[in-house]
Formats: sequence, C-alpha cells, structure tokens
Amino acid sequence: MESQKRYFRLFPDCVIVEGIKRTAIYDLKGRVFFIPEKFSPYISSLKISEGIDEDILKEDPLLNDLCENLNLKGLGDWFTVDISKLFQDIDFNWESPYIITNAIIDIGQSRCEIWERFIKQLGEIRCPFIQIRILSHVDIDKLYKILKYVEKADVLSVQMLVPFSNEKNFLEEIDVFVSKNPRVAELILYNSKDSIDLRNERITISQEEIINVDSCGQIGPSFFVPSVEFFSESKNFNSCLNRKISLTADGYIKNCPSMKQNYGHIMETEIKDIVDSSKFKFWWNIKKDEINTCKSCEFRYMCSDCRAYIEDPNDPYSKPSKCSYNPKTLNWQ
Repeated sequence: MESQKRYFRLFPDCVIVEGIKRTAIYDLKGRVFFIPEKFSPYISSLKISEGIDEDILKEDPLLNDLCENLNLKGLGDWFTVDISKLFQDIDFNWESPYIITNAIIDIGQSRCEIWERFIKQLGEIRCPFIQIRILSHVDIDKLYKILKYVEKADVLSVQMLVPFSNEKNFLEEIDVFVSKNPRVAELILYNSKDSIDLRNERITISQEEIINVDSCGQIGPSFFVPSVEFFSESKNFNSCLNRKISLTADGYIKNCPSMKQNYGHIMETEIKDIVDSSKFKFWWNIKKDEINTCKSCEFRYMCSDCRAYIEDPNDPYSKPSKCSYNPKTLNWQ
C-alpha cells in the first residue's frame, strides 16, 4: 500500500544552511553537522518536506548512505506518509512582548545616579535581562547596592562581570552574595591569574582579560548558539543588537557600549524616547543575510554579530573585523 511506503526526512528542528563552500545541518537542540562535499547534489532532496521516497534510495546507494548517516546522528528517520504528515514545520518568525529584551550597563568610577536612573527606566519599560559589567575594582557593598536597584526595577535576571580580586575573603563574600541573590543568573569573575573551581555553579572564574569596552566583539565557535530561538532571531534581526540598549560608564546611551554613536546622556533624556527612534532601531534590522562575507557563511544563523568593530567603518553591512573565519577557504585565520 502507498500509505505504508516509507520516506526519509529530517526532523523539523534540523535545518539546512548552505554556505559558499559547504552546507551545515543545524540540530537546533545544540549541535551542528556538515554535509560532505560528495553529497552536495542531494541537498535539494533533503529539503523536500514530504521526504525522500525509499524506492529512490534503493536506486541510489550514495543518497541512501547519506540518509543512513543522518539517521545515525539523530537528524532524521524513515516515516510513512501518514506519520510524516503529523510533523509541523517550525515557525521561525521572531517576536517579543518586550520593547527592550536586554541591556548592558558599564559601571566604572562615575557617580551612582547615572546607573541608578538607567536601571529605574529599564524597569519602567519592563526590560527582563541586564548584563552589568564592573570595569574597575569594586567592594562587595557596592554589588549589594547595585542589586538593590535591580530588584526595585523588577528585572527578571542579571549577569554580572566583576574583576577578580586577591583580597582576603573575596571569594567567600562573592559566594554568599550570589547565594543570597537568586536574581543573579551568573556572576563572572574575570582577569583571574589562575583557574579556580568553585562549588557554586552560578559563579564562573575566567582568565579572560577585560581591560575596557574594546575587549568585546570576539567571534568564534565558542560563541555559537544552535538553538531555535537564536536561529529565529538571526533570520529576522541582528543577532547582537536586536532589542538591546546600553549605558556607557560615563552615562551615554548607545546600542552597544563599544559603538561610537550615542543618543544622549541618561541624565538628560529618557530611554522610552530613544527606543522609538528610527536611528536607534536601524541596527536591529541588519541581518546576517545582508552582511558582507557573513551572508555566504554556513555559521551565520548560530553566530553572534558585531557592528561596533567592522572592516569598513563607513559600511554598516561590513564583515565583523574580529571574525577570522573565511567561508571560501573554510579556515580560521
């Protein structure tokens, strides 16, 4: 019976992404695989929604070999027509109820009123996540003070980057601080000279050196995120700047602290007025499919983007300057 005939198809959360030299399959549960070049002629067959007829597989040993390999990797399987029709394609549209989904606050030696006002206004527009980067030595009392304002604003979660210190009892105090504040999703102690393991899974000790805002913008495999949410946002918006707002250590509002353009000082303007600006939103809509080099890269929908550091500062669609990957040679330089 025709209904009992089997068809091979990829699972709905396994997505084909073609680059200029090779094709990747994103398993949006967190993995990525590459289709060997010898199988390139069959990529269009894998895109067929109803799958590949098993009779065709019997006649083409190479195609059958490809499907067997994909099955072993957990990327697809054989189904009857009736079962295959039960699969629904994932809707990769991206929406959010939040005007701003994430914010970065750089805190240096500037007066507290600057970041206090910014956090208060983030609460007013219901921003759910804040990354707070402490750029200079800080005592534990100041961390508690910062969290007090985050709690007042009813922000859902916060990630904190704090410089490592060799002061006596520093690690113990940080451990207590994080344990007392469940709103802190992660606290990263950067600039550590040694690799140290702590029992608190919400504390990370990093040897990465962060000197100033220019330390960000790095792009590489360690930053890849093969997930449904990240893929959807990358297909429709900029994977770094969409719905993001930032405050520099001296109080200027930007899309990202590393970008040159600012939209005014926090003591003289309101966030809600800035986020309605077409100039501010312009950066949200620069997708990887529009960026030079990135648009031909097989990693483009799992990779973070940076518009602060680009090869041509006069071209907003220029390749990120801190990305060393060449999709034409498949090499990281």
